[in-house]
Amino acid sequence: MRRLGAARPIDPLPLSVVFFYSAFCLEVTLRRSRVAFFIVVGLMVAGLPATAQTTDLFEPYWSFDVGSWPEAVAVGDVNADGRADVVMTTSYYFDPANDYKLFVFLQDPTGALQGPASYPTGGTYTSRPDTVDIGDVTGDGLADVVVGIEETGIEVFPQQADGTLGASTIYPTNDALKIRLGDLNGDGRLDVAGVGWGTGTATVFLQNSAGTFDGPTVYPVSHSGYEDLEVGDVTGDGLTDIVVMSGQLYATPNLGILAQQATGGFDAPDYYRVGQNINTRGVGVGDATGDGLNDVVVTYGGNQPASRVGVFAQNGVGTLDAVVAYTAYDIPEPVEVADLDLDGRADVATAHGGWLNLGVFYQTATGGLATEELYSLPYATHYNPHGLDVGDVNGDGAPDVVIADYNNGLVVLYNTTELPPEPSFTDLGVELTSSANSIKRGKPFSFSATVSNQGPDNAAGIELIATITGPHGALIVTDPDCAVDGERVSCVFGSLAVGAGHSVLISGVGTAKGQLMAKASVTSIDTDPNLANNTATAKIRVR
Repeated sequence: MRRLGAARPIDPLPLSVVFFYSAFCLEVTLRRSRVAFFIVVGLMVAGLPATAQTTDLFEPYWSFDVGSWPEAVAVGDVNADGRADVVMTTSYYFDPANDYKLFVFLQDPTGALQGPASYPTGGTYTSRPDTVDIGDVTGDGLADVVVGIEETGIEVFPQQADGTLGASTIYPTNDALKIRLGDLNGDGRLDVAGVGWGTGTATVFLQNSAGTFDGPTVYPVSHSGYEDLEVGDVTGDGLTDIVVMSGQLYATPNLGILAQQATGGFDAPDYYRVGQNINTRGVGVGDATGDGLNDVVVTYGGNQPASRVGVFAQNGVGTLDAVVAYTAYDIPEPVEVADLDLDGRADVATAHGGWLNLGVFYQTATGGLATEELYSLPYATHYNPHGLDVGDVNGDGAPDVVIADYNNGLVVLYNTTELPPEPSFTDLGVELTSSANSIKRGKPFSFSATVSNQGPDNAAGIELIATITGPHGALIVTDPDCAVDGERVSCVFGSLAVGAGHSVLISGVGTAKGQLMAKASVTSIDTDPNLANNTATAKIRVR
């Protein structure tokens, strides 16, 4: 199940023999190429002061070398077989066969990712495919691949009926350094939002009924380089908003939120900072506080002790609270918010540039984030903000982590979390019958309560409660699974197979004129979608 075509698992190098050349990073912006230069420290680390891995959530990583320089990665079903696939873009690395390509890794029925097919993009040395997303932007019900090409435009690769990608179409825009898909006008169709390097704007392409994009609409929002972009409802009105992160120049706010208007379009941006003179590196959206509202999560701070993951919690009135900071390992960069341990709470994952680790902050039952746990990665000095994604890429139901790694190609960490058991569904019923319609005073009576299971699954943890009111003496029940307490009879059965029944006889003596009323109800620990037959009543007149 956990094979990646011709990929191979990598044994992490012992930290005691790894040289790190990015303890301090000087990021120098060369326009168009954005090369990051590093001041070489030459530090040999013997036991880094980091949080130890305390769980086995992920297997050791696998990698698949595609040549060139991987940039961005996304997970989605791009051949309509119901399985999540992986797409990854490359930029430039003196490798003409693999430069500026879109690679597609299809998941096969065994759960393995197959060797990739590649598609040429419109990228060039000065305009690189730095971002990718997956969704139906052509209106045919099939998930397409959308690539952002810096300073060129948004390139759409439509999914074909045969499971391949068709000829691409480019929609020109300068705002294509980072792109994301979402319903940006509330019409139920996926649209595209994008930002460019330091453009100070965000551009929206709305999908029309013909399955193409209308002309771009441009919205001002401050950002000054090293951007990241996400979309999601972060104002609590059910509409998808645009979250723009700026990663350069202290004078520019870290976040700009463009709130979608109910009538279409977006409000002027609201801005947020993690603090003064701090640049952020990545942004994610999800419910990181467990209150059902999407929050905004950022990474920032460089090396320890300043490295942080910060959570801007949505406060329920359409804005974000001040950032809550969590201590992180060195140089946290791309970040995603997803339920990785399948406990129903969204966790936070980030890749640490230059420090051989994926970090996971598990959400606690109280809505905070636990201390970061680390999982080994191969060495890469830096990750694209869109170089990390989460999805079930081997079909076992657990979300895996995929990373675009310029040194190692596609890196996959398979999740080992066991799925919670499937809920059982049972249609339990109870019938209640009486020994007679009426009896004379001083004569015995009985009520028979019969529990039945009509399936489709066996039932467990069954409880029958019966009450007898009216003129009677002590109740008698001989069933060893039952107990009598005054007018109340309670019975607990361990299990009941499909089609089986269990009857309980409750008897007594009518002591005075009047009416004996019996009521019975049945429950179990399993889901019962039909509650109409879970109660029953019967009566006997005492004359």
